[in-house]
Amino acid sequence: MQLRQLHEHLWIAEMPYVFFGVPAGARMTVARRGGELWLHSPIEISAELRAEIESLGAVTRIVAPNNFHYLHLEEAAQMFPAATIFATPAVVKKLKIEAQAPEKSGDGNLQALRFRGNRAAQETVFFHVPSRTLILTDLSFNLHDFPTAWAKLAAKIYGADRGFGPSRLMKLTTRNKAAARQSIRKILSWDFERIVFSHGAILEENGKEQFQRAWSWL
Repeated sequence: MQLRQLHEHLWIAEMPYVFFGVPAGARMTVARRGGELWLHSPIEISAELRAEIESLGAVTRIVAPNNFHYLHLEEAAQMFPAATIFATPAVVKKLKIEAQAPEKSGDGNLQALRFRGNRAAQETVFFHVPSRTLILTDLSFNLHDFPTAWAKLAAKIYGADRGFGPSRLMKLTTRNKAAARQSIRKILSWDFERIVFSHGAILEENGKEQFQRAWSWL
């Protein structure tokens, strides 16, 4: 099994990924409503993983949630041609595709918020209501294990060596702090417990409290 179930209607799948020397991994999230599936930040999808996904329902939405998570978007779109694609304007321009804004991929079970104040990432954050799960892409990492001294140093340079929190790059590129604070307040209004990251260990408990601490610098 490549899918791991977190809730009756929420799954994740993972693949290895090294970012500037940091073994950050990459994670895709799959949410189901009725018989329809929502794919967030698609990873490389093997034949086995595709079969597992299709056993859950029909993929109707595929989301590239920020300017950086699009490497396997076209591959997923070809694999599930009936799905609607959601991507940022920068990704649309780069890949020369047609897509809707990521925040429009939400539904009654998935609340969506475009994080304001950081134009570099242009990330949309999601809240899966039934499972009380916050779904983040690059807004924060949660990295702990570094197999080599170089990986530890690279993570320290990037500002991702202390567990849960925004990277140094995310902080530096968050220029409009007033807008970012409004987004943080909205996120904290959601009733989440778990946090799923694209990079790093999942938080199963006290997610809201830890998120508030990690972003208290604003």
